[in-house]
Amino acid sequence: MADEPDGEKWTKSSAVFEAYKAVKSVDPYHPVSLTLNCKYSSAFYADATDILGTDVYPIGVNMSSCTEYSEVCGCDDCIGSVTLDIPKRTQQYVNDLTLIGRESNLKWMALQAFYDRNAWWERAPTSQEIRVMWYISIIYGYKSLMFWRFPFFLDQLVIDQIIDLSKVIKDLSNYILFMPQLSTSHIVVSPANNIFVGIWMAKNQSDFLLIVVNGNDKHSVNFKITIKDLICFGLLHGVEKIDNEKNIEVLIKDGVFEGTLGIYSVGIFIFKKDLINRDHINCYDT
Repeated sequence: MADEPDGEKWTKSSAVFEAYKAVKSVDPYHPVSLTLNCKYSSAFYADATDILGTDVYPIGVNMSSCTEYSEVCGCDDCIGSVTLDIPKRTQQYVNDLTLIGRESNLKWMALQAFYDRNAWWERAPTSQEIRVMWYISIIYGYKSLMFWRFPFFLDQLVIDQIIDLSKVIKDLSNYILFMPQLSTSHIVVSPANNIFVGIWMAKNQSDFLLIVVNGNDKHSVNFKITIKDLICFGLLHGVEKIDNEKNIEVLIKDGVFEGTLGIYSVGIFIFKKDLINRDHINCYDT
């Protein structure tokens, strides 16, 4: 319905609320989406949308000329970090929406796929940064991902990466959209710095999805993930889904999964758990 109505005078954006009411008066079941740019505006606009979107554009951003009076100015309260800016914006929205009882609002993310040296962005994302932003957003609960490309076109490597991600997400959508995501309180990650983990698991489904992102841009990581819900399942077999469609066998033993990820890389794993063995009935499961 509107793109970035928030800014210095966002508390006076009455037209957005009037437009929402007009749409609902004509078609009460028509979903309305709204994309915000500012860190603290989500609660204010919660009653003007059914689907709340945000855009976080941290790559190559330079906001040294921005002041508190600059209205919309680049990436609001960003420091130019993929691994910090997306989580920080998301957590602020979750906190603010929870305070008003709207934490269940469906959330969409618009990701950066552009640069604009005439504004605040000195360069476009690399294909690796596109991939990392994509999967961090999924792990943080966004159910729809879009890219903003205007005003400058990207090189072909980045375009190819976006196309590949769109193909892969189709195969993962049954997990991400229809299975509950395991709470972070059920997962212990070591090392914790810039390692992001998402697990989608249902009690009555044998298959489950595990995504791991290494957000470190300078070194690879040997990681260890302990999944409390699986500590009494013994040995679980799975495969790592590789972009070239080759699968590598992987294991979870007593709820512990270990592996290695290169710089700015992502691991996608699908495992099977035993639903028949009665010994698992008391397991700390979802």
